[in-house]
Amino acid sequence: MFFARTLSHRHRVAARRAVSRRAARALIAVVALGAALGMSTVAVHAAAIPFGTVLISGAQWAGTDAGLGDLNVYSNGTQSQDQMGTFGLKYECTELAQRWAYYKFGEPAQWPISKAADMWTAGPTMPVPLSQNPNGGATPPQHGDLLVFAATATNPTGHVAVVSSVTASGVTAVHQNFTLNGTLAGQWTQALSGTTVAALGNDPVIGWLRAGPAVAAPASPLPVHASSAPSTAVTPDGSTQTVFWKGTANQLTEAWYAGGAWHGPADFGQFGTLVSAPSVAISKDGLTQTVFWQGANGHLYEAWYSGSWHGPADLTATWGGLGGMTSAPSAVTTKDGSQLVFWRGPDNRVWEAWYAAGSWHGPIDLVSLGTMASAPNVAVTPDGTTQTVFWKATNGLLTEAWFTGQWNGPRQFGNFGALAGAPSVTVTPDGLTQLVFWQGADKHLHEAWFTGAWNGPSDLTAAAFGGASPLLSSPTATVTTDASTQIVFWTGGGGLMFEAWWAGGRWNGPVAVRAG
Repeated sequence: MFFARTLSHRHRVAARRAVSRRAARALIAVVALGAALGMSTVAVHAAAIPFGTVLISGAQWAGTDAGLGDLNVYSNGTQSQDQMGTFGLKYECTELAQRWAYYKFGEPAQWPISKAADMWTAGPTMPVPLSQNPNGGATPPQHGDLLVFAATATNPTGHVAVVSSVTASGVTAVHQNFTLNGTLAGQWTQALSGTTVAALGNDPVIGWLRAGPAVAAPASPLPVHASSAPSTAVTPDGSTQTVFWKGTANQLTEAWYAGGAWHGPADFGQFGTLVSAPSVAISKDGLTQTVFWQGANGHLYEAWYSGSWHGPADLTATWGGLGGMTSAPSAVTTKDGSQLVFWRGPDNRVWEAWYAAGSWHGPIDLVSLGTMASAPNVAVTPDGTTQTVFWKATNGLLTEAWFTGQWNGPRQFGNFGALAGAPSVTVTPDGLTQLVFWQGADKHLHEAWFTGAWNGPSDLTAAAFGGASPLLSSPTATVTTDASTQIVFWTGGGGLMFEAWWAGGRWNGPVAVRAG
């Protein structure tokens, strides 16, 4: 990737912040912290499994919860290759436990602990309090419990694992950074007698932490569910990030990130039924946000917020029925305050309308650009000189046309592979880079970028996300106004909305968006 800038201000809620890293931190400090957080003292097998290798996939152990996010169990390699991540040091035992607790229970991404055994005492004090169930006590373990192992003379940090299944005679749990008899399997079964779980090797079990139904649900922000692709935009001052989508009742829905936390979701049932994903654009002065969508009658609708909500307005009706839609719209605001809206028309061609000088113009059928097999997606360079529109062509390929006083193209990118849906394009604040994201036929998030020449494509799901959170919708992307962060949203398994972001020279996430 191309950003060398580091994140200069907040990016996510405190529950998702990675521990800050000082530029001068020595490698030995990372290794020492890895040991403190729960590195098993059992000898590593001579042929260590490479760092980051998936030992157990989330789908293999987490059941339906696998769709919540990345729940894979990873190898920690030689146990001295720790890398700081969203959920702590990769790939310590605590990293897996904190990742699971974040996705499943709504806990912060990192706990206030210095070693794995500390999770036992920290559990009841967490934002979603976890009950302590002592080994051999009244309550047997169950799927999803955090199995906490005691600190001992041979393993002074203790250990933690996640229970994947329970039978009358055994408890199976998934483990990171733990070897037994020279084997790094990622999953072991321990004998269960009543409510007593046998030690794993020389490591005894303290007990298990559990989120009870009385405390787990309303106490923390709930995952956001969508029935369409989302659409995102950032205010010019960078203070607010807003996301719109079609809700599970086909209503317009919004959540927004401001002041270090997600807010909403807010439903706009009064705006009627959506049959497509919405598209949001924010004016250059930041005072107005405008949302467009396809209504149940195939018309283009608009609502706008400028201190309060206005509309909806049936734009197609004002145009005498001209410009019917067969896709979601894509909208953008230009430097001079004009609004541009593109969509696929009944003839499967690109249509455009624009608002300038106080009135709407068009719609027009851009016949010269050919036909398309998806919604279009538009971006404008900051200086206003170039509009660029991308779409999936009828042969499945990424296609672009651009306007610089006249339309140019279309151009296809045969080397980028087949698209499964509409792409998303965004331009960096300096205007020097275009970023295009799309859902591939493999349901992975792919990216290509233009900096004088095209680069990529890069399979982010495979290369950066470990295969986690495959896409079930088109993505939507934006870049923060200080250029420090790229943000991508999509709808994934279970209708959950996911987010990943590029900051500090690397990709972070994906995580399920939580608001409320």
